[in-house]
Amino acid sequence: MIKAKLPDNEAERLEALHQYQVLDSESEEPFDDFTALASHICGTPISLVSLVDESRQWFKSKVGIDTPELPRDIAFCAHTILGNEIMEVHDAVSDERFRENPLVTTAPNIRFYAGAPLITPDGFKLGSLCVIDREPRKLTAEQHDALARLGRQVVHQLELRRQKYELRAAYSQLQQLEATRDSLVQMIVHDLRSLVGSVMGFLELASMNDLPQEVATDIASAMGCTTKLVEMISTVLDVGRLESGELPVQRSEVNVYDLVQNVAKRFEPLRKSRQVTITWQEGCPQMVACDPQILSRVVQNLLGNAFKYTHPDRGEIYIEGVSTENGLRVAVADNGPGIPGEHQEKVFEKFFQVECNYSTGHSTGLGLTFCKLAVEAHGGKIGVESRENGGSKFYFTLPLNTTPPN
Repeated sequence: MIKAKLPDNEAERLEALHQYQVLDSESEEPFDDFTALASHICGTPISLVSLVDESRQWFKSKVGIDTPELPRDIAFCAHTILGNEIMEVHDAVSDERFRENPLVTTAPNIRFYAGAPLITPDGFKLGSLCVIDREPRKLTAEQHDALARLGRQVVHQLELRRQKYELRAAYSQLQQLEATRDSLVQMIVHDLRSLVGSVMGFLELASMNDLPQEVATDIASAMGCTTKLVEMISTVLDVGRLESGELPVQRSEVNVYDLVQNVAKRFEPLRKSRQVTITWQEGCPQMVACDPQILSRVVQNLLGNAFKYTHPDRGEIYIEGVSTENGLRVAVADNGPGIPGEHQEKVFEKFFQVECNYSTGHSTGLGLTFCKLAVEAHGGKIGVESRENGGSKFYFTLPLNTTPPN
């Protein structure tokens, strides 16, 4: 018996083999299909997808034998990986490399062997797709060609398998990075809110003094901007807390009609130039178990968007409550420019904003994201109906469970 020498690039070959993370893995149907096809096409009782590592020949798939691996020193495949073409041994007893090999002299009593080297795109030979018989024989030209083609398909499957695991690993790393980023953003925004709160306190103290009108006006303007900034920071923080389940929903029995009325009053200065109508369907329930603070912010965000995007001079905004089979539905509609169809599925995504040539104010692009998360935290659903130049209607439905949970 002649032991196969090591390939010249053995160290690099082994490194490439281990990168596939396939050794000692569970059986997989695609590889089993290849061995079954090879055995059928070549008419042999044994077929193997064989990978050669430092000390053994390990079988990713096998037909006709039970052992999962063999020592590399006696492996036919250790010779196969030294060449670029199919290695065919017509009669092992007549071949000086194998006549005294225990695989020939004892079970499985190999007489015929044909192995197609598994060559990676980088040129590394990992093992072989081989067929084995206990009788001397020779492959036909068609069988030879089919075995070579199947060997290439085994390599393609190994490549797909590696890419799948690399994508999984990359996705896992991305999730870890996103978690780290979100934690960092939450920490920075939390500290920023504290700083802005200090500025607000200073402005409030300053406004209590007897100041010239011009200075008082500037301070009032600064306080308004600071208040808006605090609201934006709170939205960023609360979106993160809702996503992680860290913002508790404190349910109590709430009159949603009164809640909507109170929120609408906060927009009184804007109502001078826009008509706002609030209607409640006759017989529609008003009491719902919900978190009044969170629900108020949902209505405020939706109403704020309606004021922002409807026409500044001829704007009309409608707030309605209707009863549905799924619960109480509250809708806020405007007669603004509407939302293009391709954007409607994205409006609840983080940081997505619809441009409008007469919209007012600034936004984090998180208001609707907050609304979606907040409504879903109540067991409800949120959606939008819109058409270009035909206005938009944002609505949310809350289940009619009027009993606050314990």
